[in-house]
Amino acid sequence: MNFEKAFERTMQLEGGYVLHEVAGDSGGQTYAGIARNAWPDLPLWQQTERLTKAPDEDIVAFVQTFYRQQFWTKMRLDEVEAECAFCIYDFGVNSGTRQAIRTAQRVALPDQPTEHDGLVGPKTIAAINQMAPAAFIAKYLLSRAQFFAAITVKRPGNLKFLNGWLNRIQTCMNYAA
Repeated sequence: MNFEKAFERTMQLEGGYVLHEVAGDSGGQTYAGIARNAWPDLPLWQQTERLTKAPDEDIVAFVQTFYRQQFWTKMRLDEVEAECAFCIYDFGVNSGTRQAIRTAQRVALPDQPTEHDGLVGPKTIAAINQMAPAAFIAKYLLSRAQFFAAITVKRPGNLKFLNGWLNRIQTCMNYAA
């Protein structure tokens, strides 16, 4: 899968070009899945009134470039098998690139815990690509579900998000198939 297709699918999962705020969400206000609390200095937030209308070409281009640079390229997903790349990308968007890569490392390098640093290097890329995509995806999505369960146990107020997180994992599995 290429970036454009992954971006389109994740934008569907993020609810599209919508400005909203959910009570209890640590990301605070979001636009197109971009959390203001995580990215407070983006020029996007200076145009909040524009974000309540249909997106113009400038905003669409900004959002796409943001996702490509901050997630796809940062995690070197052009080098990863197509189906696996989407699962890693979507988790990176949902929970951060370090968590997404650390999870990939735990799946692809289970006997090498010192390598689970959340940084992408040739060893991580090679280990992911050496696995059968179906095996990687199954283990990766299970690890992702365990991550969300642990968050909910640690912070019970997040229980209201658990069903959405699990539904997103199911959707990722369907897209990867």
